[in-house]
Amino acid sequence: MKRTSFEQSLRDALLHLYDPSYQPDEIFCEVLNPQDRHHGKAWIASLRQAIVEMEPGEDVPANARSWRFYHILDYRYVHRLTQEETARHLGITPRHLRREQQEAIKTLAQQLWNRRSLPQTPGKSSGVGADGEPENAWLQQMREEVATLRRNAPAIVSPLGEVIAGIQPLAEVLAAQHAIRFQVTEPVADAMVALHPTILRQLLLTAIELLVQHMDGGEINLEAEASEEQIGVFIRASSSCHLLNLTSEFIRELMDDIGGHFIIESGQTETVIRMFVPGVRKMRVLVVDDNADLVHLYQRYVARTRFEIASLSSGLDLFPTIEAVRPDIIVLDVMLPDMDGWELLTYLHTHPDTRTIPVIVCSVIRRKELARALGASYYLAKPVRRQAFIEALELASRRQGEEALWIETESNSSIV
Repeated sequence: MKRTSFEQSLRDALLHLYDPSYQPDEIFCEVLNPQDRHHGKAWIASLRQAIVEMEPGEDVPANARSWRFYHILDYRYVHRLTQEETARHLGITPRHLRREQQEAIKTLAQQLWNRRSLPQTPGKSSGVGADGEPENAWLQQMREEVATLRRNAPAIVSPLGEVIAGIQPLAEVLAAQHAIRFQVTEPVADAMVALHPTILRQLLLTAIELLVQHMDGGEINLEAEASEEQIGVFIRASSSCHLLNLTSEFIRELMDDIGGHFIIESGQTETVIRMFVPGVRKMRVLVVDDNADLVHLYQRYVARTRFEIASLSSGLDLFPTIEAVRPDIIVLDVMLPDMDGWELLTYLHTHPDTRTIPVIVCSVIRRKELARALGASYYLAKPVRRQAFIEALELASRRQGEEALWIETESNSSIV
């Protein structure tokens, strides 16, 4: 089970904590508590105990976020309070509670995932990892740092060519220490990897170092191939010296977390590490808004992501611009200087050339139900924070090319 799948299973289990007919899948129960996975409803006690264990110590300030996360999970799922009741207890708005509840569940999922029993790497003679730390502790720390990076920089992607160019001097220095020549075959132009550049860099450098440490001379070549769904990076070592039975728990863990996979093939004259990571394609976003400062802010929001913003301040020019730009997503303000945004939304939804383009209504006019009725896919109330803006674009991108359909999420389900 991947961590993201485990998190979704956790959400389902919390919602059904007191449902006598509900039984999570066995893999979830095994991650939750390997000793209890075959014992019927034992998962309930294990999950409740996990929430209890989230209670911070007495030395933690009462206003710390860890206390809020604990109280949210305790009130909502142990004591079965509604969101409104929980919000009143904590002195926050229901909307704020929903955001914090999502983060609280993510935190619980991460803690449960980190403490699960880890298999030992075949052939390891000791359970010691980086810097002499116990292997489990090292891997857990690595997972936490990756999760923090992804949480703090959501939707950031990597231009494959730039990342490879950045690591090439480092790899050349590393290889030279072992009299190895390192070279790069021209990477795929404009290939985008659905990973933060830091994560991709560490994956590639770890794979290169794994080969270098087991070679006596020879050559290493890095090449890549790409599609929209997957990027393949192949690191070939021309020497087979000491390269049999190579493995890397670090690479395996990262690949498991990101939904990728890798293969190490060893032969008499060549060893190849084949790494397959998720790819993405650029998405064109047309922002229809006459506030230039906001458009500039949105452009900053999407920097280093797969989204590219074109802007338009005039509603009258919308359809010619759509024909020229061919956007994948439209972000539409309601208060435009020359045309009513609701009228534009109606045109977009009914016109055969545009009805499959997801439209995100983003406005100070708080009419979510009207936006939905007129064919919008999502509603954002100004002012918009980066995380909410990126989340809306990500959700809308999954509907691109389909008949317009309202995207119902917890953050988009409240009356605004």
